[in-house]
Amino acid sequence: MSWSIAGLAAVLVVWSLFARRLRRWQITPALILVLAGTSFGFLTDDALAGRLEARVVEPTIEAILAIVLFEHATRVRDGFFGGHTRIVLRLLFIALPVGLALAVILGAGLMPSLTLAQLLVLACVVVPVDFAPVVSFLHDPRIPERVRHVFNIEEGYSDGVIAPVFLLALTIASGEHTRAEGVIYALRHGIPHVAIAVVLGVGIGAAAAWCANAADRRGLMTEQSRRLLMLGVPVLTYTPQRRRTRQRHRRGVRRRHRLPQCAALRR
Repeated sequence: MSWSIAGLAAVLVVWSLFARRLRRWQITPALILVLAGTSFGFLTDDALAGRLEARVVEPTIEAILAIVLFEHATRVRDGFFGGHTRIVLRLLFIALPVGLALAVILGAGLMPSLTLAQLLVLACVVVPVDFAPVVSFLHDPRIPERVRHVFNIEEGYSDGVIAPVFLLALTIASGEHTRAEGVIYALRHGIPHVAIAVVLGVGIGAAAAWCANAADRRGLMTEQSRRLLMLGVPVLTYTPQRRRTRQRHRRGVRRRHRLPQCAALRR
């Protein structure tokens, strides 16, 4: 494991030395790390992956993603759609569904053994645009500012549009529910989480924005404190929802374990 970590660190050092040249070739740190991780996985027999536990790594990755998406959202000006309402709505409700449909059709031809629900799960993962691994795209002056701005807005909303479809397809693909049961299960478990996330996001975000504006007008903030605020607000918003989700999952697991026991006792 120590050699794997040392190797990844060495790759980062080499990339840092040639970052400007590699950026011209559109080779990002994320791409370098993916290639390096794949190589080290084969060379070390997945020793590093075996030590990483999902319950430890998953919340870390989710927190980092929350910070990145929050930072992207702060660039949006002129309302919820940044002054490009028609273009963004066409991307979200025309281009995105068409992309999902084409991905499912292509997947059915390439992987005929998969069910429609499984293909839809893969499409929901592959089709939506995610600029987190290529943040440089949003700052590239060679790309028109309007195009970068629209893609940045569409990226933020696409996850929310895809999430219900993904949850429904994943529930049906798991095989534990029929299609009708899958729809009911997805609605019963998905809508409360979405509603709570919206309430927490709007409440904490509005309170943080009001406090930040008030403090900034009085000259109480520094440039460093603004950057720390950008780090603290998404983590503060994410943590309560993450904790609530884990608690509901544990209660569901306990309930599933108790049902067979109760049935056996009744017999």
